[in-house]
Amino acid sequence: MTPLLTSLENLTKDRGAMAALRKALIPEQRQGCFKYLPRLGCRFESEPEVLRFSIIAHFWGHYPQHSDTAGNLGQSMRAIANGDMGHPFNKRFERLIAADSLEELAAQLKGVLSLLKSASASIDFDRLASDLFWFERNPSQLKREWCGGFYVERPEVTS
Repeated sequence: MTPLLTSLENLTKDRGAMAALRKALIPEQRQGCFKYLPRLGCRFESEPEVLRFSIIAHFWGHYPQHSDTAGNLGQSMRAIANGDMGHPFNKRFERLIAADSLEELAAQLKGVLSLLKSASASIDFDRLASDLFWFERNPSQLKREWCGGFYVERPEVTS
Protein backbone atom coordinates (compact mmCIF):
# COMPACT_ATOMS: atom_id res chain seq x y z
CA MET A 1 0.00 0.00 0.00
CA THR A 2 1.33 3.43 -0.93
CA PRO A 3 1.94 6.13 1.70
CA LEU A 4 -0.99 8.13 0.27
CA LEU A 5 -3.40 5.21 0.62
CA THR A 6 -2.12 4.35 4.08
CA SER A 7 -2.70 7.94 5.18
CA LEU A 8 -6.16 8.04 3.61
CA GLU A 9 -7.11 4.74 5.24
CA ASN A 10 -5.95 6.03 8.63
CA LEU A 11 -8.07 9.17 8.24
CA THR A 12 -11.15 7.05 7.47
CA LYS A 13 -11.30 6.00 11.12
CA ASP A 14 -11.49 9.64 12.29
CA ARG A 15 -15.02 11.01 11.85
CA GLY A 16 -13.86 14.61 12.39
CA ALA A 17 -11.16 14.24 9.77
CA MET A 18 -13.61 12.77 7.26
CA ALA A 19 -16.01 15.67 7.83
CA ALA A 20 -13.17 18.13 7.23
CA LEU A 21 -12.07 16.27 4.08
CA ARG A 22 -15.59 16.46 2.64
CA LYS A 23 -15.34 20.27 2.82
CA ALA A 24 -11.94 20.45 1.14
CA LEU A 25 -13.33 21.99 -2.06
CA ILE A 26 -15.52 24.57 -0.36
CA PRO A 27 -13.26 27.67 -0.43
CA GLU A 28 -14.71 29.16 2.77
CA GLN A 29 -14.23 25.90 4.67
CA ARG A 30 -11.11 24.42 3.04
CA GLN A 31 -8.83 25.50 5.92
CA GLY A 32 -10.50 22.86 8.12
CA CYS A 33 -8.77 20.10 6.16
CA PHE A 34 -5.36 21.81 6.06
CA LYS A 35 -4.15 20.01 9.17
CA TYR A 36 -4.74 16.67 7.42
CA LEU A 37 -3.14 17.50 4.07
CA PRO A 38 0.49 17.07 5.27
CA ARG A 39 -0.36 13.45 6.14
CA LEU A 40 -1.20 12.98 2.46
CA GLY A 41 2.09 14.52 1.32
CA CYS A 42 1.16 18.19 0.89
CA ARG A 43 3.94 20.63 1.80
CA PHE A 44 1.96 23.84 1.09
CA GLU A 45 4.59 25.01 -1.39
CA SER A 46 2.10 26.36 -3.94
CA GLU A 47 -1.60 26.98 -4.41
CA PRO A 48 -1.89 24.27 -7.11
CA GLU A 49 -0.32 21.74 -4.74
CA VAL A 50 -2.84 22.59 -2.01
CA LEU A 51 -5.69 22.35 -4.52
CA ARG A 52 -4.48 18.96 -5.81
CA PHE A 53 -4.40 17.52 -2.32
CA SER A 54 -7.73 19.17 -1.52
CA ILE A 55 -9.29 17.37 -4.49
CA ILE A 56 -7.95 14.04 -3.25
CA ALA A 57 -9.15 14.83 0.28
CA HIS A 58 -12.61 15.81 -0.99
CA PHE A 59 -12.93 12.62 -3.05
CA TRP A 60 -11.82 10.42 -0.16
CA GLY A 61 -14.04 12.23 2.34
CA HIS A 62 -17.10 11.51 0.22
CA TYR A 63 -16.19 8.15 -1.30
CA PRO A 64 -13.37 6.30 0.52
CA GLN A 65 -13.23 3.37 -1.90
CA HIS A 66 -9.98 2.61 -3.70
CA SER A 67 -9.33 0.08 -6.46
CA ASP A 68 -5.91 -0.61 -7.95
CA THR A 69 -7.62 -1.85 -11.11
CA ALA A 70 -9.88 1.17 -11.77
CA GLY A 71 -7.50 2.76 -14.26
CA ASN A 72 -7.60 6.48 -14.95
CA LEU A 73 -10.53 8.80 -14.31
CA GLY A 74 -11.78 8.35 -17.87
CA GLN A 75 -12.09 4.62 -17.28
CA SER A 76 -13.91 5.16 -13.98
CA MET A 77 -16.32 7.52 -15.70
CA ARG A 78 -16.83 5.10 -18.61
CA ALA A 79 -18.27 2.63 -16.09
CA ILE A 80 -21.19 5.02 -15.54
CA ALA A 81 -22.07 5.41 -19.22
CA ASN A 82 -21.31 1.74 -19.93
CA GLY A 83 -19.80 2.79 -23.24
CA ASP A 84 -23.14 4.26 -24.43
CA MET A 85 -22.08 7.33 -26.40
CA GLY A 86 -25.65 8.67 -26.20
CA HIS A 87 -25.67 8.59 -22.40
CA PRO A 88 -26.19 12.05 -20.82
CA PHE A 89 -23.05 11.53 -18.72
CA ASN A 90 -20.96 12.07 -21.85
CA LYS A 91 -21.65 15.82 -21.66
CA ARG A 92 -20.25 15.91 -18.14
CA PHE A 93 -17.11 14.17 -19.36
CA GLU A 94 -16.79 16.69 -22.19
CA ARG A 95 -17.01 19.56 -19.69
CA LEU A 96 -14.38 17.87 -17.55
CA ILE A 97 -11.83 17.57 -20.35
CA ALA A 98 -12.57 21.13 -21.45
CA ALA A 99 -11.19 22.43 -18.14
CA ASP A 100 -8.13 24.59 -18.72
CA SER A 101 -7.06 25.12 -15.12
CA LEU A 102 -6.89 23.06 -11.97
CA GLU A 103 -9.60 25.30 -10.47
CA GLU A 104 -11.96 24.56 -13.38
CA LEU A 105 -11.12 20.88 -13.13
CA ALA A 106 -11.88 20.87 -9.40
CA ALA A 107 -15.27 22.49 -10.02
CA GLN A 108 -16.15 19.84 -12.60
CA LEU A 109 -14.88 16.99 -10.43
CA LYS A 110 -17.25 17.89 -7.58
CA GLY A 111 -20.22 16.90 -9.74
CA VAL A 112 -18.48 13.87 -11.18
CA LEU A 113 -17.78 12.51 -7.71
CA SER A 114 -21.43 12.20 -6.75
CA LEU A 115 -22.13 10.28 -9.95
CA LEU A 116 -19.15 7.98 -9.45
CA LYS A 117 -20.32 7.28 -5.91
CA SER A 118 -23.96 6.65 -6.87
CA ALA A 119 -22.84 4.25 -9.60
CA SER A 120 -20.34 2.54 -7.25
CA ALA A 121 -17.66 3.15 -9.87
CA SER A 122 -14.11 2.37 -8.82
CA ILE A 123 -11.46 5.05 -8.29
CA ASP A 124 -7.70 4.54 -8.23
CA PHE A 125 -6.62 7.25 -5.79
CA ASP A 126 -2.92 6.79 -6.51
CA ARG A 127 -3.59 7.28 -10.21
CA LEU A 128 -5.86 10.27 -9.53
CA ALA A 129 -3.15 11.92 -7.40
CA SER A 130 -0.59 11.35 -10.14
CA ASP A 131 -2.95 12.64 -12.82
CA LEU A 132 -3.68 15.80 -10.85
CA PHE A 133 0.06 16.37 -10.43
CA TRP A 134 0.58 16.12 -14.19
CA PHE A 135 -2.49 18.19 -15.10
CA GLU A 136 -0.66 21.44 -14.32
CA ARG A 137 2.41 20.35 -16.28
CA ASN A 138 0.89 18.72 -19.36
CA PRO A 139 -2.91 19.00 -19.42
CA SER A 140 -3.31 17.97 -23.06
CA GLN A 141 -1.49 14.67 -22.47
CA LEU A 142 -3.61 13.91 -19.43
CA LYS A 143 -6.83 14.80 -21.26
CA ARG A 144 -5.84 12.41 -24.07
CA GLU A 145 -5.28 9.63 -21.53
CA TRP A 146 -8.65 10.28 -19.91
CA CYS A 147 -10.30 10.33 -23.36
CA GLY A 148 -8.67 7.01 -24.15
CA GLY A 149 -10.06 5.60 -20.93
CA PHE A 150 -13.53 6.99 -21.56
CA TYR A 151 -14.02 6.46 -25.28
CA VAL A 152 -11.90 3.38 -26.06
CA GLU A 153 -13.41 0.04 -25.15
CA ARG A 154 -11.02 -2.15 -23.17
CA PRO A 155 -11.35 -5.93 -23.24
CA GLU A 156 -12.26 -7.59 -19.96
CA VAL A 157 -9.28 -9.14 -18.19
CA THR A 158 -9.96 -12.68 -17.04
CA SER A 159 -7.66 -14.89 -15.04
